[in-house]
Amino acid sequence: MAKILVVDDAAFMRMVLKNMLTEEGHEVIAEAANGVEAVQAYTQASGRIWLPWISRCRSWMA
Repeated sequence: MAKILVVDDAAFMRMVLKNMLTEEGHEVIAEAANGVEAVQAYTQASGRIWLPWISRCRSWMA
């Protein structure tokens, strides 16, 4: 299955997503609380799927 980086500013939501993904057989390789952490984790991880919440990412991309 997929190796996934989970990104959300809410720790509870990251936990929920991680549980859902692992129950489906995916591997959560890293977690991040914001876009900056996500980019850092992405460069260090070997994930194949990245699902950014674009409207939240715009503030740190500018």
